[in-house]
Amino acid sequence: MACELVGLAALPLAADLENLRAATTALQRCYTEIVERHGGHVVRRAGDDLWSYLGYPNATEHDVENAVRAALALRASAAGSNGAGSNVDGDLAWQACIGIASGTVMVGNAAIEGENAIGETLTLSRRLQALAQPGEIAIAESTCRLLGSLFEYREVGPTRLKGVAAPVGVALVLGESNTESRFDAYHPGGLTPMVDRAEEIDLLLRRWREAATGAGSAVLLSGEAGIGKSRIVRALFDSVGDAQPLGLHCSVLHQDSALYPWICHLQRAVALDDFNADRQRLARLESLLAKAGEHCSGCRCSRICCKFPPANATRWPWRRGNARRKR
Repeated sequence: MACELVGLAALPLAADLENLRAATTALQRCYTEIVERHGGHVVRRAGDDLWSYLGYPNATEHDVENAVRAALALRASAAGSNGAGSNVDGDLAWQACIGIASGTVMVGNAAIEGENAIGETLTLSRRLQALAQPGEIAIAESTCRLLGSLFEYREVGPTRLKGVAAPVGVALVLGESNTESRFDAYHPGGLTPMVDRAEEIDLLLRRWREAATGAGSAVLLSGEAGIGKSRIVRALFDSVGDAQPLGLHCSVLHQDSALYPWICHLQRAVALDDFNADRQRLARLESLLAKAGEHCSGCRCSRICCKFPPANATRWPWRRGNARRKR
């Protein structure tokens, strides 16, 4: 991921070098915190020019989507929508131009700045960053294919980039999609037929029928990555008739976030995002709870999920800890 922090170049016109250094350090710290929070590794900090790797030195199956989520978080930080603020020392408005590319890179001596990496992917990410306007996240078509429908995009089309032999398909990331399941996002074109999993599916169906009669239970389905766990669960969902199973999905990046799967589910159910006003978010959540037959008066669920303070103390009364847990 290559990033240029736009706004630093204008600072010397109105400030001395000490202020420029403070502003640069603050922005670089913000960038580093966001990248490292998403499992990335910052390898270059040169003024407003920043590079980072995801998948090195440790690779995971989520590296591509984590790179895009880090870019979205950085854009949100610049806009001030996540509370990080949109300026430095009240004087510097800044935005990020970001380019993301995926591929094979050879990394040499770790003691050399930039990790002494070589590969066309590095060139491609820098060219995509140069193509992106302030506030935009440009990704290569190959990266877009790896992401499936996890995010929403705007196609730019084949583009000739300096230092790249053939035209490259380019897309701009608009934000996260409404697809709740990573499995669905990675298989937008449909699924292949299930093969030789009858015993596992039959066991799950028996437990489902027992739960329907009131004898609930838990089933742990474990296995190596890619062996077909999500495919078995999807087969179960397709086999339960008119019932509507609820799928909640955890995230390795949010292990310390309480009720994260439920919060994401509610946000998608009522189309919440970081740009909805508090009053609008509250109204949508109350409408959802009303449709579910819940009584919203005094319920703190909406305020907890929306992460905003109570606007009316009589409508959202504070409760003692034991009473909250009981409710």
